[in-house]
Amino acid sequence: MTTPDTATPDLGSFGAWTFPPNASYRDFGLRVTPGQAREIERLGYGTLWVTGSPPAELSFAEPFLESTTALKVATGVVNIWSADAKPVAESFHRINTAYPGRFVLGIGARTDSARAVGRKVLDGYNYLGFTNYVSNFKRLGFTDADLIPPGSDKLVDALIAYGTPDEIAKRLGEHLRAGANHVVIQVLPYTQLLPTLAELAGPLGLKARAA
Repeated sequence: MTTPDTATPDLGSFGAWTFPPNASYRDFGLRVTPGQAREIERLGYGTLWVTGSPPAELSFAEPFLESTTALKVATGVVNIWSADAKPVAESFHRINTAYPGRFVLGIGARTDSARAVGRKVLDGYNYLGFTNYVSNFKRLGFTDADLIPPGSDKLVDALIAYGTPDEIAKRLGEHLRAGANHVVIQVLPYTQLLPTLAELAGPLGLKARAA
């Protein structure tokens, strides 16, 4: 008996794009059905990619896998801001146990979700409504167009560090390299404070203290 190499799955030369059956935030038309997934497999496609930030339970994948024999099902991607890690991990193990090597879990953060969080904070603190903040932003090179609420992508990207822990740590380190001797990290959303700080500790080069 051989064990499938789930670290480097064979996705085939071509895959097909779709979105979760329960997606309702946009009208893309009819969702792919298990029967259509079977036809996609018959046509020779190797992988069915499901986009649209599917929920943590990942239950959408099982009907596709059940109705096919070799087709891979992959997420592109499960949004880390809206799907908690524990149920995602439990769901992955459930599916991978039932269909070994045929489910590929792609996780990440959507560039729009991160900006939405940042804009919510800008609006909450009314940073773009106070003359002193607006004047400071202009001195830093931002234009009137950048400062029209809710703020341009350029402004939000400059103010909010997002991405992988390594990418965020790199952005935070830029302040130290520019001459700062201390950088305060405001985690957004605040409910993710400790998990986020734990993820950043290693990339930031922090050393844990003895209890």
